[in-house]
Amino acid sequence: MPTIPAEKRLSQGKLFLLITLCGWCLYFLYLWTYALFINESSGVSTTQSTLWADWAAHFTMGSRMAYGAQLIPHTSPLLITAPFQYPFIPNLLSAILIRLGAPFFASFIIPSAVATILLVFLFVWLGMQLTKSYKGAALGLTLFLLNGGLGFVWFVSDVTTSNDWLATLRTPMRSYTKLPEYGIEWMSIITSMIVPQRAFTIGFPLGLAIVSLTYHNFFQKKSASALVTIGIGLMTGMLPLVHTHTAIAIACILLFWGVGGLLDAT
Repeated sequence: MPTIPAEKRLSQGKLFLLITLCGWCLYFLYLWTYALFINESSGVSTTQSTLWADWAAHFTMGSRMAYGAQLIPHTSPLLITAPFQYPFIPNLLSAILIRLGAPFFASFIIPSAVATILLVFLFVWLGMQLTKSYKGAALGLTLFLLNGGLGFVWFVSDVTTSNDWLATLRTPMRSYTKLPEYGIEWMSIITSMIVPQRAFTIGFPLGLAIVSLTYHNFFQKKSASALVTIGIGLMTGMLPLVHTHTAIAIACILLFWGVGGLLDAT
């Protein structure tokens, strides 16, 4: 079989990565554009049912910051007299936008949308560093975001048997990554975490940035940049105020890398 020249393979890889990036960015922009809207009855509707679970609490915390006397309150807006211990930066961003005059719902959508786009690019950047392959980075991103098992089989079945297949395609009848009756339990990371969990939505890209910069600064360069190291330290220090679980994961990763580096040095 004839071999494909290296330059052509590189060009094909770049094109594949570009298409993947554009596809995921357009998808998330569409998702967030129509995530929340005012319906004909002047009520609030959503195309993402999992928003109701977490965002009610986020609306409460963000409203307290935006309209209360203190931008960062000392007491919880959810529990009387209890201290405010929830990672507050995601809702602080929304509160600042509201105070600057942005519409209420847009103030919550915009930070999540921006963070999701950053997630896409930072995931690809880390994938590029680890795989040294455009296609590898693109496939890694796609496999990560399309997790959830074989639920798509039931989705295809519902679309093809529906009287209005287009409506079923646009507004699925059920969560196809959680179908306990068929043994499908691994929920989609998009519908279970990226969409509803604002702390994760903003914290995960920050964690990716820390890991990517650390790997680039200490493992790929001959000498580490002091400025980048300071930036990594500042982001790591801020991370517990954004998303606790990402902070714990990053601490574990950096600890193992640090111990490994010391062992290599000795």
